[in-house]
Amino acid sequence: MATALGKYPAEILTKNLHTVYFLRAMSFFGVGYGGTNSTDALYFTNDGEDNGYTDYYLEQNFHHEFSSILYRNHPEYLDTAAWKAANIEGFDYNDPEAGVGAIRKNQSSQDLDSELAEKGFLTQYAYSSLENDVNTLAQNLFRPDPKFWEFVEKYPRIRTKLNLLIHFYSELDPIMIEPWFRKFDY
Repeated sequence: MATALGKYPAEILTKNLHTVYFLRAMSFFGVGYGGTNSTDALYFTNDGEDNGYTDYYLEQNFHHEFSSILYRNHPEYLDTAAWKAANIEGFDYNDPEAGVGAIRKNQSSQDLDSELAEKGFLTQYAYSSLENDVNTLAQNLFRPDPKFWEFVEKYPRIRTKLNLLIHFYSELDPIMIEPWFRKFDY
């Protein structure tokens, strides 16, 4: 977790994050979760590397959930109208339960998907809500999938959303611009 925390300017952490909890398992509404968040706390499951809880997975999950806190605390920094305009015409996020439905329907993959990227979404889970779309890009901005930057270059809708997200982070701290993010390893 120190690696994940070290990727943020200290002031962003002190103003927005109070506690991080690790649990063996958690579920809400009868659905198991790998992570969730509240106003200033993060909650993660970790059942060991042998069960898929690798450092890579846990760090991506941290950035995914922390981006929700930042988005909620600073909504004025993200142009959601421009974000939605980057989606295919006529698209409306399809999960009124903000991700729960996607998990229940087994439509919550976090694998990068080129067919969805054409439409403006990195993954299946990003399709479920604007917040999950933001989260999925954030997790790859801070701990990228090996194909992430290729997707950014190949798919204009992904590039547009990434530019909006980088602008969001740069409003939090001016150091957080694209060259700064590009130094983060897979």
